[in-house]
Formats: sequence, structure tokens, C-alpha cells
Amino acid sequence: MKKSTIFLVSLFTLLLGNGLLFVAKEKPQWIDTFYAELAYPFIFNSREWFFSSFPFSIGDCFYICLIGSVFIQLRQLFSKQWKHGLLHLFLLVSVLFAWFQLSWGLNYYKTPMNQQFKTEEKYSEQELIRLTGFFAVRSNKLHAKLSNVDSLAIEFTDNTTGLIQRMQLAYSATDNIGKVKVSLFSLPLSYMGFSGYLNPFTLEAQVNGRIPKINLPITIAHEMAHQQGYAAENEANFIAFLNAYNHPDLDIQYSACLFAFRYCYDELRKANPAQAKEIAQTLKSGIFANFATSTAFWKAHQNPFEPLFKKSYDNYLKVNNQASGIQSYNQVVSLLLQQFKVSDNFRPIEK
Repeated sequence: MKKSTIFLVSLFTLLLGNGLLFVAKEKPQWIDTFYAELAYPFIFNSREWFFSSFPFSIGDCFYICLIGSVFIQLRQLFSKQWKHGLLHLFLLVSVLFAWFQLSWGLNYYKTPMNQQFKTEEKYSEQELIRLTGFFAVRSNKLHAKLSNVDSLAIEFTDNTTGLIQRMQLAYSATDNIGKVKVSLFSLPLSYMGFSGYLNPFTLEAQVNGRIPKINLPITIAHEMAHQQGYAAENEANFIAFLNAYNHPDLDIQYSACLFAFRYCYDELRKANPAQAKEIAQTLKSGIFANFATSTAFWKAHQNPFEPLFKKSYDNYLKVNNQASGIQSYNQVVSLLLQQFKVSDNFRPIEK
């Protein structure tokens, strides 16, 4: 390809990506109407039709090839062919930028869920105490149904693939969900501090197959929520909770309750440490054993570079219209409170 052609293609794709981004910022209602409702489902279904046939993550393989390509271009920058390398690097960046926006990035500019349903992001301390207490009671009840021994942690006997298959039961045939795969990068993800991710280019959902099983149901459901177009982390957390909590299997409901309790407890501890401690003391010791398993896993993988990865992801979210960055995960509490106030309950325990 001629240099002039490469430059024109690069310039066109760069302008296309910036044009899409401009429209998303200036006309978010267009994103809701045309992209989220019409374009994205078509983009996702076409990708899912192709990539789901592969048992492994094509997106992970794509990243390996991408890293190799970047190194090749950077190497050329320090050679006599530096103009050629710079031009190809410009092409690569501009194509990826436009591809990212069209494939996934525009979902970050949809009208937030709390604005769609006119929910309040602020809540009273008493509301938070009530919700934290609710999940403490529900966690205890589910633990009692799953184990006759209060001090034992609840164990999942199926492997990651089995849990993924069981999580599919939380969705109907009309739900726009895709296949979830175990990431080829599970070990690096553990040291980076991540449980899973959605590849924005292939729209494949990957989970870290090494994390404790108690955390997997919510992680799987979280990445499925991203596939459905819920880009905001608090919204993906909320949708993940609802789907896991409404699952027919009690152990997955239990996982959802522990997830919700931890978020509510962390928020309550900031406002009223004494009350948070009092509620936590009502939990069965087996629940603490489940929490300890998760804590021990992440502590075992702590390293000096983890904060850098977290900071990079924090900046990524802020650049993509998530002003709170990585702290947006915690904002799931306001959505949980709104749902609780509407129904005064989430659902009865079955079985």
C-alpha cells in the first residue's frame, strides 16, 4: 500500500472515531436511540455468531498479535525506516480508535440508569443500615440451607466452565447474551488485580479462571452485563447482582448476597463504623470463611505493579465518560437501595 494511501486511511479512521465521539458527547439521546437500540445489538450478534464457535478467546489472541505488531512498529522507529514505522503506527492507532468507539465505546455515553429511572444517588444512613442488615440476614439464611455447620465456608464443586453454564440459566432465550470464556491471561490478570474483562474489539467476555469460585458467579454475570451493553461498572454490577440473586440455585444466590453485603458494608463502614461492625458480627463464621478465601487470594497476588494497572484502568474509565473512575463500582449501592425501596425485598428464598 502506498504511503499516501496509508495516510489517507489513517486520517479517515481517526476522523471517524472522533466524529462518533463528538456525537456521543453532544447528542447522547442519539446513542440511546440509534446505537444502543439498533446498531449495537447487530454488532454484538454478528461478533457472537462468529467468535462463539471458538472454545478459546480470540480476543486474547488478538491482544498477543497486537502487542507484537506494536513492538515491530516501535522497532522501526529506531531504524532507517522510521517514517514507515511511524506511518504504520498511526494507521494502527487510528483504526483501533475508530473500531473501539463503533464496537463498544459509545455505550459509555448512554443515559445512565439512575437518570433513566430517576433514582437518587444519595441515600440516608438509616436506609443503608437497613439494606446492609437485610443482606446479612439473607446471607445467613442461605448459608443455613447450604450447610449444616455454621463455621464451614460454602464450596462450589463445579469448575469454571460448569459455573458459566449454570449462569446461563439466569437468562431467558430473548436476552442478548454471549458466550463467556476463561481468559488465556488468567494468571497475569490475577497479578493485575482483575477478575475478568470484556474485549471491546471482539465483544468476547473473559473471566479469570483462577479466582475463588465464590466470586465467579457475579464475575460471569458482570461480564455478561457488559455484553448486553451496560458499560458503566456500577450498572454492570447491579445487573449482575439481579441475575445471580434471581438464579434458581441457592449457592449462586448466596454468592450474590455476599457480593451485595460487602459493598453495602464498605459504604456503611465509612458513615458509621460501629453500626457496620455490629451488623457484621451477626454473620455466621462460615460466611467470614468465604470472605477470607477471597481476601487471601488477592493478598497472595499483590505486587508493586498492581496499583499501576488499577490506576491505568481508573484513567481509562475517566476518559470514557465515567467521572468516578474505578470508584464507580461502589456506586452499585444506590441502585441496590432503589430496587430495595421499590419492592421492599428482592425475592423469597426458594428450594
